[in-house]
Amino acid sequence: NLTIYDAAPTSAVPDDVASDSRVHAISGNVTDKGWASPLVDTEDIAIFHFASMMSGNSEADFDAAWEVNVLAQRTLLEALRVLPTQPRFFFTSSTATLGAEASKLGAHDLTKLVPEGTYGFTKAVCELMLNEYSRRGFVDGRGLRLPVVIVRPGAPNAAATGCYSGVVREPLAGQKSTVPLPLDLQAPVTSYQVAADNMIKLMDVDQEALGVDR
Repeated sequence: NLTIYDAAPTSAVPDDVASDSRVHAISGNVTDKGWASPLVDTEDIAIFHFASMMSGNSEADFDAAWEVNVLAQRTLLEALRVLPTQPRFFFTSSTATLGAEASKLGAHDLTKLVPEGTYGFTKAVCELMLNEYSRRGFVDGRGLRLPVVIVRPGAPNAAATGCYSGVVREPLAGQKSTVPLPLDLQAPVTSYQVAADNMIKLMDVDQEALGVDR
């Protein structure tokens, strides 16, 4: 069975997914009191945690970013912590945790995190949280630090990197696209198809192969 918990209305779930009897869609907010516990309704459970405020909105509202990006993850991890099964928990982080200078130097897993924005800061906190909850045996965590994902479908969101998608998406729709970045700027990118495939692969890796840094 698959439970989808999202701030969007349940009508946003594609019909071919919503019609599957194994799928249960719930509309809610990760800042609501007691939102996580009802979702953890079985010991045999695995979680893909994607809920997050993006970079633009995070920079505009620090308190909301802390609540949505950090406290909501802790609430969900605490709900899973009471289970005796050490459930698998997948979390999406971001190269925004590295900061611009580290990214220029060519980062690796042990590069010091020096985020230069609220979004990257909250994701860095969540990376450490994931490691600690895994070290303590509360969950079997695994995190994937995503680069810029292109081309994002639909309308532009509040991510600072949205222009990477817009430079492809908008012209195809007959619209102008503005890229407020230096033309020689280099950044890692991936497609949503490759990102999704790698999420599934990482979720299937045995925890012994992951070590202490999840």
